Amino acid sequence: VVWLTENFRTHSGIIELAASIVRVLNDLFPATIESMAVERAKKKGQKPIFITKGDPLEALFARAHGSDPAQDQDTDSGDKGARTASSETPISFGADQVILVRDEEQKQQLEGRLGERARSLLILTVVECKGLEFEVVLVYDFFSSSQFSAQRWRVLFGYMASRGLLSEKQCHSSKYQHPQFDQQVHKLMASELKLLYVLTTRAKSVVLFYERDPEPT
Repeated sequence: VVWLTENFRTHSGIIELAASIVRVLNDLFPATIESMAVERAKKKGQKPIFITKGDPLEALFARAHGSDPAQDQDTDSGDKGARTASSETPISFGADQVILVRDEEQKQQLEGRLGERARSLLILTVVECKGLEFEVVLVYDFFSSSQFSAQRWRVLFGYMASRGLLSEKQCHSSKYQHPQFDQQVHKLMASELKLLYVLTTRAKSVVLFYERDPEPT
């Protein structure tokens, strides 16, 4: 088997995130994933952005209607790549930009909350987005919609510590306290990481993450 490891469609920021997800799967759940060569990208690019304050969709609509969402955002990248329009025309967030959610139930909830505004957005589930590519991807409420609790996600701090990815100070900080990894107890994490891999690798230029409930992240 000859592995094609050079990725020409996206950049290093996204490839490195995808590679880190695969690395965790290989190390913690080796039986759930086929061993494969690590992809690399010639193009350099920004790492995925976590929007920590202010719903980027609300900011997007506010800007489309002449408001300044900067006061509600911790980053000016929340609507990067989005096309806006005047207040007389619907906002466009379609052909090259997409909002990705976990499943059909979450999609319907988001569409219901946005009402008529949802008609101007492209919202897809994990299943619907497989095989597709977009310039900008907004991963919406992935962690807070997971059945894998925030406390269990913290097991990754232990993984990071064991591989020297946390400083000694961080290892002893209460902020990075974590449960002991147990493959049976944490088995749901394997499928969650695979879903996360699909979502993040749909993007060619920008990956944005937003959680209305920041606790899981």
